[in-house]
Amino acid sequence: MKHLIFLIGSILLLVLPALAQPPIEEKPEWRHRPSPPLFPPEIVEKELLPRKAIEAIRIARMTEELKLTDEQVQKFFPKLKMLEEAQREFHKNRMRIIKELENTLQNENPSIKKLQEKIDEIQNLEDNFELTKEKFRKELLQILTIEQQARLFVFQEKFENEIREIIREIRREHHPE
Repeated sequence: MKHLIFLIGSILLLVLPALAQPPIEEKPEWRHRPSPPLFPPEIVEKELLPRKAIEAIRIARMTEELKLTDEQVQKFFPKLKMLEEAQREFHKNRMRIIKELENTLQNENPSIKKLQEKIDEIQNLEDNFELTKEKFRKELLQILTIEQQARLFVFQEKFENEIREIIREIRREHHPE
């Protein structure tokens, strides 16, 4: 199973650079044979494909780096997915409240009461998310050995840095200074 995940991750690593390349000129029709799509059409959206590909690579590499057993994989990734969904929901709600704050501030004399309500709402949202995050973090760490926990912290830092560097390189290629 680890080899299959590693193979999928490797394939995706080969596909991602191709997505950043400019389109190739069309060949005459008699030479051009369409190949079946690599990804289902519903995934091939501008942002969804890279996000899905990065996620698949992250899972494959995390499985390999942490040396997860099949049993750990079955427990770890569903919990990780729930934590990440909670994070997305938190950020979505926080942005909604901040937009409401911004709209209130557009008024010439914003209501102090309404501003305070929105500030309290953000603080409550943040407090609740911190509790949720801590609960999930404890559950995730209980699945892993101490060595795997250490590997997780190192992996997360390195992977995030790699992704940031890839994004910087793509921006440099598309927007040279």
